[in-house]
Amino acid sequence: MKTIITKDSGIDPINEAHVIPAIVRKDFKLEYKDGIDITSTDVLKGLEEGHIYQTAAPSIEDYDKIFRNALKEGDEVVHLSMSSGISEGSVNTANVMANSVSPEKINVIDTKTAATGGTLIDIYAEYLAKEGLSAKEIVKELEEYKKTIQTAFFVPNPIGFLNSGRDKTDESMTTKFKRLGLGALQKLGYKYRVDFNEEGNLNIKDMMRGTSQTKAYEMVQEIVNDDTIERYDSSTVVLGTVAEGVVDMEALENYLKKYFNYVVRRDIGATVAAYGSKDLIGLSLKRKR
Repeated sequence: MKTIITKDSGIDPINEAHVIPAIVRKDFKLEYKDGIDITSTDVLKGLEEGHIYQTAAPSIEDYDKIFRNALKEGDEVVHLSMSSGISEGSVNTANVMANSVSPEKINVIDTKTAATGGTLIDIYAEYLAKEGLSAKEIVKELEEYKKTIQTAFFVPNPIGFLNSGRDKTDESMTTKFKRLGLGALQKLGYKYRVDFNEEGNLNIKDMMRGTSQTKAYEMVQEIVNDDTIERYDSSTVVLGTVAEGVVDMEALENYLKKYFNYVVRRDIGATVAAYGSKDLIGLSLKRKR
């Protein structure tokens, strides 16, 4: 029995076969498909020119097409959806279309993550499929695996993220941001660490003041160091960025190579870039069970 892994583009999969593209809207009217009609480079250029970007779940037509094509190639499908905490529409639409196409053969997983965290889950899902596991067995493995994923983002420019509606930070910290003002925080050079929690929501974990180069490196060192490495599976870590600016990604990669057997470098796609900026960095690793 052959199981095909399909996935939302917002999880930035390592295997780009069977990807269902999210919708990226420009200036509330023009629509593009993530990774097909628009890239993170296009989005960043547009943001610099003053354009506004929003994202939406993939179209029902694309779900229908990819699901049906996958069932022509295999016997069953496991679909990896972006976290419902940041894109409830993606999970809901995937479930609706799975039930429409073949409810007994298509299984939808709410990954509770996105970007580099999704990359890590996709790597494991593709491995399980190649090992010949059934869809039911893969779903069981992934439902446990996703609970062990830790994903942190270094966010040098918080305005897009805080305005996106995807911030689920506790009220006390949110009130602090409102009091200080987003513009003031940016001018003062504040950077942010934003993490996925167990519910798949994004929360601001920390505020840092300083240069992106210094603070990005410090964030990675805080998460991975001689004292913390025992908490993590040392086989694989995923390091991604929307676009390199001043942060030396090679230096971060070399640092992580001291602790992990395999450092996967990924370009974070347009879905996340719509709310980000240059030097937005994602770090995802697996905690030991």
